[in-house]
Amino acid sequence: MSLQVMTLGAGPQLVLLHGWGLNSQVWLETAELLAKNFQVVVPDLPGHGGSPMPAGAYTVENILADLEELITPGVFVVGWSLGGLFALRFALSQPQNIPRLILVGANAQFVKTDQWPYAMPASVLQGFAQGLEKDYKATLQRFLALQSRGGDGSRETIRLLRQRVEQNGLPRLQALRGGLRILEQQSCVELLPNLLCPSLIMHGRLDTLVPVQAAEAMVKRIPGAKLSIFERSAHAPFLTHREEFVQQVESFLLGDGL
Repeated sequence: MSLQVMTLGAGPQLVLLHGWGLNSQVWLETAELLAKNFQVVVPDLPGHGGSPMPAGAYTVENILADLEELITPGVFVVGWSLGGLFALRFALSQPQNIPRLILVGANAQFVKTDQWPYAMPASVLQGFAQGLEKDYKATLQRFLALQSRGGDGSRETIRLLRQRVEQNGLPRLQALRGGLRILEQQSCVELLPNLLCPSLIMHGRLDTLVPVQAAEAMVKRIPGAKLSIFERSAHAPFLTHREEFVQQVESFLLGDGL
């Protein structure tokens, strides 16, 4: 299967993975800035934008199999939210292929448990799943609004997210269902000490979907990981604090690693 891909610039290859319900266009302005120093490759994840559904069930394994055509040895990877979970799983399974990894607004486990309290209650994801069956467009819009709540530029960010979700085509309902199942069921917590590639965790202090404590806990478990907190950002610091975000990405990937 071939994913629909946006490619910009030239240089070391950098893959950007978007989150649940969105598509490659959410990265557009950030990708344009990064393209000054990288060849930036931004796919629509399976079932999102212009990319078809994966062959077989909507599982992490099948998504990673589709991403293998892009994440080849030596490629830098940045994953946001659900895309961060895919990036993390890929780096854990093929550490030799990814020289440096950046996770943005990501979590090793998106549902709160006694062992990992740095996540959302299961009832929140269940509510989204129920909402999808009643009115999937309204549920998707509600989720987008939560991504910028409390941070700088929240109204502009909500407007941009709502605009971009319709570019390249709305996500398929089956992909949204499958993505929620992955968010509900996947856990990489016990595997974090096995992540050997240099890693940077970037997170908004005001994130209401993934608490900042998740980023802090992940950094403690990943050997040598670095942490960058955007004090006035919510779930999408690459939108609300784009220039600072790009500078930090470039420093980590090409410079002194922060």
